[in-house]
Amino acid sequence: MHELNGANQWHISIGGDYGLNFASYVGCSVGALRGPGGQHVWPASGSDPGLPDSDSLKLAYEQWWLELVRYKTDCILAGKHPLLHQPPGFETVADPALRQTCAGLWPAFIEWWEMEVGGQTAMRFWEAAPDIYNYINEFEVQTGRSISTFTLRIDLVYGITEPVKPVHGYLLLPPGYKYLVNKQWWIALLEEYC
Repeated sequence: MHELNGANQWHISIGGDYGLNFASYVGCSVGALRGPGGQHVWPASGSDPGLPDSDSLKLAYEQWWLELVRYKTDCILAGKHPLLHQPPGFETVADPALRQTCAGLWPAFIEWWEMEVGGQTAMRFWEAAPDIYNYINEFEVQTGRSISTFTLRIDLVYGITEPVKPVHGYLLLPPGYKYLVNKQWWIALLEEYC
């Protein structure tokens, strides 16, 4: 988690833990999360050929994803640290087929996540990539006003292609250059908060 604070009582934290990233990995693997034009966004090879390709599994996944995001949002608002999964059996996943899918995908995901040059290492790079102080300075120059007090929590999630804003002050963002190092995007985002 990369945390930044400013003199005007603003606070931005950017992190990418395995919780929502694993859920996104599952969604991409079962074909429930796709990029523009329907292409697989993650894992790069597309769906695991051993997974059932069923609409009911995709619907169960979509419900689970919404529940996870809602739960994490509620925990953030309450100042609690969420526990999203219970691997390796995923007992908290209500749908049996989805629970079995999660358990089957978990070993490959966690191996990749914890590799020396795996997902967690790359996430640390993206967490520190934005030049927030520069973006805030540029915002103040462009608008002629100082940053006001605000708090923003950003979770970086592989597999999503566009920002998702569950509530004001919490944002899911895909890692990469499109948003994280885009000064104009940051200035527009800061406009919402200031």
